Amino acid sequence: MKYIKTSILFFLVILLITTSACSDKQSPYYFDYPDNVTPKYCYENYKVFDANIRYTECYEFVTAKKSNENMRRVNFSAIKDSEDLSFMVYYKTIYWFGTNRWVGVIRHDDCSIQPVIDYTPSKIELCVYDDILLLHPDNIDVEKSPDLYYRYAEHTFSEPLMTITSPEAIAEIMAIAQKPTTMTLEENYIEQERYPRENNLQLVLFENEPVYVKISFEECSGLVWIGKLLTDGHGTSYMERLIYVGEPLRLGTTFATPLGKGFHYPLGEHMDAVVYNLMNQSN
Repeated sequence: MKYIKTSILFFLVILLITTSACSDKQSPYYFDYPDNVTPKYCYENYKVFDANIRYTECYEFVTAKKSNENMRRVNFSAIKDSEDLSFMVYYKTIYWFGTNRWVGVIRHDDCSIQPVIDYTPSKIELCVYDDILLLHPDNIDVEKSPDLYYRYAEHTFSEPLMTITSPEAIAEIMAIAQKPTTMTLEENYIEQERYPRENNLQLVLFENEPVYVKISFEECSGLVWIGKLLTDGHGTSYMERLIYVGEPLRLGTTFATPLGKGFHYPLGEHMDAVVYNLMNQSN
């Protein structure tokens, strides 16, 4: 009898140790956030800054460290290669006449870096892009399918259709990508007069999927810049540059979210040739 009790006790100790070890096992997306970085802190210290910036990979949500902190509508995550938290992912789900989401990259108030201007492009590619978190909100639950959120680029970008190597074509792309990221209402009206909206533009498609320019950076593999390609059907190609309009560009916790207004800028003859060849290849 004593032997049986000892065996049971030994078994329970082993079970407790095993359970404790399993519970301490970290997620592959674990990030050790500083104690002061809470959802409330992120909400108060970050702003949107460039609507064309996307992320490639990120880590788990920042969790509330105080019981009275109620930020259930918004979540924040550290981004790969931005461990200093200069940039983070902002993810919000609102249930109002269906599921609505805003997923974007935000920047700390103490940081003034504009990646598309201050970072070095490592490569510029053309890819098919489908923002799965935004375009299929009723089918995506980050809690149930976390990989879609953590490994964002893997699920939203195709393999590169081509890499842009022509210096002239790269210059045409960068001239648009490096345009202002935010505008006042007055600046927005002036830009509308310079570049009136073209109503006859069509998406550049590859096998019926929209094609985007994707710029990667040497300094941070967790950030990319993307621009949608369009054409007027007569040989002129355009790229969409999104602009945040108005001040301040704070993050809303209600239904309203930061919106980017799209301007379609003509690229130039070298990208015209690239787009023409791509469309012929697709047909």
